[in-house]
Formats: sequence, structure tokens, C-alpha cells
Amino acid sequence: MVKQVVKRSGEIESYDRTKIYNAIKKAFIAVLNPEDDSMEARIVGVVNTVELFIEQMMSARHPKSIPAIEEIQDLVESALIEAKETAVAKPIFFTGHATKPCAMSKSSCWTLTSRWTGISNNPTGG
Repeated sequence: MVKQVVKRSGEIESYDRTKIYNAIKKAFIAVLNPEDDSMEARIVGVVNTVELFIEQMMSARHPKSIPAIEEIQDLVESALIEAKETAVAKPIFFTGHATKPCAMSKSSCWTLTSRWTGISNNPTGG
């Protein structure tokens, strides 16, 4: 398993599963009913999938390679989509955060939507 990650600042810090768990939990709470009895199991399932994806990604790399936070965030998005948690994945996908609103231009949102959905007919031409 991964022992370290590269932060956005370029600093290297210890890998911490609880940070992934907490980020996913925030995303679930931001869009779903926090009283949902199945939420905990769903969150743990997504975290486990993320860790599996990290292992798969790192197995193809040099043994001393360290993943970047951005790569792990991409894997979180993929794990949420694979788990059919699209309501939870959307805010993270479009903003990189569970609770911040999207502040992109229309053309940027269309580009991301196209990549995510496969629909590429942007009516604004952007």
C-alpha cells in the first residue's frame, strides 16, 4: 500500500486513509440525507474501491513512485461513479470539492460534461 502522497504544494506527507474517508463522507452528507442508515457502508465501500484503484495504479509504476493528491482525487471520482453514487460524484467532479459551488465558465462546464457523459454537442460552440 502507498505510504506517502504528494500534496498540491509539492510537499510529501504520509498517506492517511481517514482523509479520503472524511472527504467522501463530506460529499455524501452534502448531497444525501445524513440519517441514511446505508451511508456508512456505502462510504466504506467507496474508500475500499479507491484504495484498490490506488494499488492498481501504483503497480504499474516504479516502486519508489509517489502518487499526487490530484491522482487520488481522480480515483475517488472514478470509485464514486463505479459505485453508482453519481449524485455524490457530481459536485466533486465539477469543483474538486464536496461543498463548493461550480464557478466555471459555460464552455468549461461543457468540456467536463462532455468528458463525463460522452455528449459533445455544446450549443455555445465552446
